[in-house]
This record gives sequence, structure tokens and C-alpha cells, in this order.
Amino acid sequence: LSRNVVQNIHLGGGSILGVSRGGPCVTQIVDSMQ
Repeated sequence: LSRNVVQNIHLGGGSILGVSRGGPCVTQIVDSMQ
């Protein structure tokens, strides 16, 4: 990240990372419970 990118990062909404939580992986949840 450069200074230009992060200089006003607090003024923008959302996430600079562009990640999404998405839905839970039901298969992994069930496997961990077994």
C-alpha cells in the first residue's frame, strides 16, 4: 500500500480489502461436529 492509497482511507465506506464473508460452508460445519 502506498501513501496515496491510505492517505484518505478513513473517508471511504466499505473495505479496502474487498473481501466478503460469504455464507457458511455447511459441509465443513457438519464434518467438524462429527
